[in-house]
Amino acid sequence: MTESSGQQQLLRNTPLFREDLPFTARSAAAPAAGAPPARTAYAVSRCGNTSQFEALGAEWNALLERAHHQSVFLKHQWMSAWWERIGAGSRDLFVLLARDGHGRLVGILPLCRQTHGRGLFARRALHFLGSWPEAPEHLDAIVDATGAAGIVEALVAALGGMRGEFDAIELLDLTEKSLLQPALARLAAAAGYACRTRAWQVCPYIGLAGTYDKYLMTLTQKHRYKVRLFGKRLAAAHKVEMEVATEPAQVGAALEEMFRLHAMRWTLKTDDVSGFDDPAVHAFHRLAAEKLAADGAIRIFLLRCDGKAVAACYCLVQGGRMYFFQPGFDPEFRKLHVGKVLLGRVIERCYEERLVEFDFLRGTEDYKFDWTERTRPTLACDVALTARARVAHALAEAQRQGHARWMEHRGRLVARVKAHPTGAKLLAALKKRRGGMAAPEPAED
Repeated sequence: MTESSGQQQLLRNTPLFREDLPFTARSAAAPAAGAPPARTAYAVSRCGNTSQFEALGAEWNALLERAHHQSVFLKHQWMSAWWERIGAGSRDLFVLLARDGHGRLVGILPLCRQTHGRGLFARRALHFLGSWPEAPEHLDAIVDATGAAGIVEALVAALGGMRGEFDAIELLDLTEKSLLQPALARLAAAAGYACRTRAWQVCPYIGLAGTYDKYLMTLTQKHRYKVRLFGKRLAAAHKVEMEVATEPAQVGAALEEMFRLHAMRWTLKTDDVSGFDDPAVHAFHRLAAEKLAADGAIRIFLLRCDGKAVAACYCLVQGGRMYFFQPGFDPEFRKLHVGKVLLGRVIERCYEERLVEFDFLRGTEDYKFDWTERTRPTLACDVALTARARVAHALAEAQRQGHARWMEHRGRLVARVKAHPTGAKLLAALKKRRGGMAAPEPAED
């Protein structure tokens, strides 16, 4: 079969990649008007073993500090803890590193390879490090802000040269302003691969401008009144203190309290078990929190009433942003709205630290929209290099669309039942009998 001219050009510019032979890619920088395009060479190599990966910590985080895009989930501590506790054993490291002419690290493509399915249906897919079963948001290639586009192109060109080592690229939770996604789309178009990009998750967030008091004035009068009222009622009934664990010596005990309160919160309305309450996930977070705390990137907030922890917020910090990862609260204190009281104090703390943003991360739970109306999406990008990958992606897309149609139909049906005089009682009885129907995550308080 004759290759397209675009594919031929790609193959000419992308030699076979080996771990022991760095790939040199040339990228065009933006030229001045009328000038020929400048060319910059980057040596791209692959990090495929754990000891080399662990040794990258200082360089990795130094690059992230000057990167085009920063997310706390791109920190080496997060990804190395995930690899140690979850990834190693069932996946292969597939981290690409780009260095400039002086040997300085200027780009990282933090991937791992995992085999899905068996026999004829087996496919080797590349995913972001630090992902499933956890769900980090706002991911991308880590590239120096100076020359970011060219560095991404060099990384993706090198990835194209390794096309015989995987069947698919399957990336979730890319940042909406990703440089990696359009570069992958160009690779796919040039080589004739199937590529699909779609919206994935919705992340509400707060832009932290001005002061906390001024921010409160932007909320609805009803919510503002509740925040103040609930705080006063709680203080009248109990001795209230907020504890903030940030140091390695503090976060261990605080994290255990958060685990306890999260499990209590989750079981409030359902017999289901949260994926976050899995022992393997807890082991990962213990290690990640210890590593991140040493870098000042952890905030675990505990609200104590008469010395007892009754609400918790597990947050991460990077680049002037606080990420709201997991909450928890004691159901016995639900009527005092301890979750809402603590969340208000956490947001106030963000102003005290002069942060620029509070990110609720994925999820459109109602309580988040009491605090903000602003949202942004994350993206999913799939590239299928082989026939088996194209079939797998088509089946997955059909399943997603079928589920979306079912959920839409189910929503209309539930609304009609609720509109009937006895409908709400029938739904409650059915839910109790079944122990919770596809129970959503319980509200914050």
